[in-house]
Amino acid sequence: MEEALRANQAKLETILDSSPCAIVVSDLEGRVVDANTACLNMFGVRSRKEGMGRKIFDFVSPRDRDRAQNDLARTLGRGLGEHTEYALLRSDGRELLPGL
Repeated sequence: MEEALRANQAKLETILDSSPCAIVVSDLEGRVVDANTACLNMFGVRSRKEGMGRKIFDFVSPRDRDRAQNDLARTLGRGLGEHTEYALLRSDGRELLPGL
């Protein structure tokens, strides 16, 4: 069973890393449980281990953090589908602005 679990984890990482889009997976408390290479590179995180366990909203700029949290709560209440944009925050403190 452990071998099958490791094989499934390896498949998941291969699928995630094949995407050029940033993908992050969080638990219900908002902690990062996985992210692909594109996401790690975008946020200046050197390894999966470094990014795991951090709160997902740590990667949203402080100026947009409250709005992002409120939008997520509303979205979860009615379902996905609305397009939203936020200024994001790299590990070095630089902001990633929407549309750039």
